[in-house]
Amino acid sequence: MTWKLITPDPNAPHGLSLAQVKEHARVSHDDEDLSLDGMLWAAVEHVADLTGRAIIPGTYELTLPACGDTVRFPVTPVREILSVSYTDRTGAAVPFADWRFYQDHDRPFLTATWPRGADAVTVTFRAGYEVLPERLRLACLQLATWWYESRLPAAEGRVERVPHHLTAILSAARNRAL
Repeated sequence: MTWKLITPDPNAPHGLSLAQVKEHARVSHDDEDLSLDGMLWAAVEHVADLTGRAIIPGTYELTLPACGDTVRFPVTPVREILSVSYTDRTGAAVPFADWRFYQDHDRPFLTATWPRGADAVTVTFRAGYEVLPERLRLACLQLATWWYESRLPAAEGRVERVPHHLTAILSAARNRAL
């Protein structure tokens, strides 16, 4: 199973910006904007990977083998299914309409009975928060700030770990249903 963000939603207010991370890190100059912006987006990816939450609203694509009759999504919240298709034995993508989507909060899933000869299934869907929960926003800001403040390489006898309070936030926000 593979999934990826195809198109971020440029109009979605996800609640994170370079200005916010600069304020959180107490940085008042523009000299390190590129570094801070990179650290913020790396933190967003890290938090999304650890929690199974779509921090960046947008269009995602999920591809998996056509086995079983239930497709579980690796990321939440799933807002809308845009398309479902399968690849037949010749390698052609065939649109598929005979499916049902169940929008359970932490365990969204889709059911279908795939035709004989279906090889792989591709589901294109929209996911992400309309308003990012505060603890996820805070985790992204704190992780980016921590990386900014702890960017020296590990030296002998000095290995930095993610602070406990940040680990606790991420653990609490993790979607255990996935």
